[in-house]
Amino acid sequence: MPRSKEQNAVLRDERKQKILSEALRLFAIRGFDNVTIDDITKACECSHGLFYHYFRNRNDVLKAVLKWRDETYPEYVMPIHEALALEGIRGLKLIADYCIKISKAPIEMLYFSRLTSISRYASKQAPKKLFNEDVFASICTLINQAMQREEIRKGKVEEIALLFFDFVSGATYRRLYERDNIDVSLSSETIMRIFR
Repeated sequence: MPRSKEQNAVLRDERKQKILSEALRLFAIRGFDNVTIDDITKACECSHGLFYHYFRNRNDVLKAVLKWRDETYPEYVMPIHEALALEGIRGLKLIADYCIKISKAPIEMLYFSRLTSISRYASKQAPKKLFNEDVFASICTLINQAMQREEIRKGKVEEIALLFFDFVSGATYRRLYERDNIDVSLSSETIMRIFR
């Protein structure tokens, strides 16, 4: 029996979602520049023709992933603009609280968090071009403000920001790939120790 228009629409949505999910997973594991369309189609077990039916290129997929994140998980979008408005240590605390929230988020958001945290060193493209913002530069701004106000110890801003990103990336990686299901709960206080 032929499928109805509604059944065809559901099938199209499912196929597109599978491409988005697999592309996000691959981008998060390998970095955006290290994933080809061939990698995505193999992971999805779909043809290149089907891929190109939905997307023009990898950048188009990334834009769709960002839109999907914003529409499906708006509560998990990094509050970077709010943190910059708070400034200094208060902004850093907001980001630390966000990291705790992300550590308990659905798997798709963990992949997105990992993609964001590795984009600085796993992509030839500037994070601002990939994500319309440079989270690393924003974290550096917050650290610099906190140092100027003597809210945290003085140090090399970029090194402290890298330490923060490595910490977040490691915590995300552990949750994604932990085989023993060890529950090592994080707190924002633990994260804030990086800045002291």
